[in-house]
Amino acid sequence: MTISANLIWRSQERGTLLECPLWCARTNSLYWIDVMEPSVQLFNFDSGRSDRWGLPKPPGSISLVSATRLLVAMRAALAYLGLASGQLEPVAWHGPALGKDRFNDGVTDRQGNF
Repeated sequence: MTISANLIWRSQERGTLLECPLWCARTNSLYWIDVMEPSVQLFNFDSGRSDRWGLPKPPGSISLVSATRLLVAMRAALAYLGLASGQLEPVAWHGPALGKDRFNDGVTDRQGNF
């Protein structure tokens, strides 16, 4: 069996440990996180716009709440990230003492449960 793939896009952004690609069909955008340089990043395929939001703690996963807001799971914390403002709104800021561990690989099901 032969498998082939075509590269359709390559980010100009660089990072250290990039994870959790998340597609938003409504905005034709791709989001991802950088664990080692704590941030959420975005590329919009319609406008060609890139964006980056710094985070105070290493992220483990993100989930789309709306076209303007993400849920970010970080080390011992959950917060909403406002994409227009870049502001974090804590949901559970002081979670379990995870040491160097972090929430990882979180997803949202069809009912919106994280």
